[in-house]
Amino acid sequence: MAEKLSAHCHCGAVAFTVELSDGFNTVRRCNCSYCRMRGAVAVSSPRSGIEVVRGGDKLTEYRFNTGEAVHFFCSVCGIYTFHQRRSTHSSMG
Repeated sequence: MAEKLSAHCHCGAVAFTVELSDGFNTVRRCNCSYCRMRGAVAVSSPRSGIEVVRGGDKLTEYRFNTGEAVHFFCSVCGIYTFHQRRSTHSSMG
């Protein structure tokens, strides 16, 4: 069974839990222009493995290029929380 981790944005308006697909063994670098500019690394979770426990109404999304990937941010503090992958819509990062 996957370990359930808790996370939140900087201001705490958005909080969520996440179950990683294979722990931190899935750490990878995304090669999209957005992630390259911010030096991001990501881990994988099934879409059903992320549960927003506070502030779902504070999440805002950003899409670019093909619009396939959906990046979610806290609308209060601007912190990136997670994304829906462009290659596999059933997988989050």
